[in-house]
Amino acid sequence: MLGWDRNPLRRRIDRVEAAMVAGLVAVFLISAPMLAAVAGHWISSASMQQQRAEAAWRLVPATVQGSAQWDNSPAARARSGCWHAGRRRMGRRAAA
Repeated sequence: MLGWDRNPLRRRIDRVEAAMVAGLVAVFLISAPMLAAVAGHWISSASMQQQRAEAAWRLVPATVQGSAQWDNSPAARARSGCWHAGRRRMGRRAAA
C-alpha cells in the first residue's frame, strides 16, 4: 500500500511520491483542526467587538421638523426630511 512494500518493480520515484503523499495527508490532518480553532477564535473575537460596539449605542429622541404626509406608494417609502436629535440633521429616512 502506498508503495512501501519492497516490490522490485517499484521505482524509487514512486516510493518518494508515496512518502510525500503520506506526509501531506499527515500535515493536513494535523493542521486542519488547528486552523479551525484559530478561525473560531477569530470569529468569536470579532463578534465580541461587534457586541461591545452595539452596547455602546444609545437611543435619542428625534422629532421630525416639517410635514409628515403619508403616501403609500413605494417611491415615497424613503423620504427626505430633517429632524432634530440633539443637533439638527438632514437626510433620507425610511418611513415605516
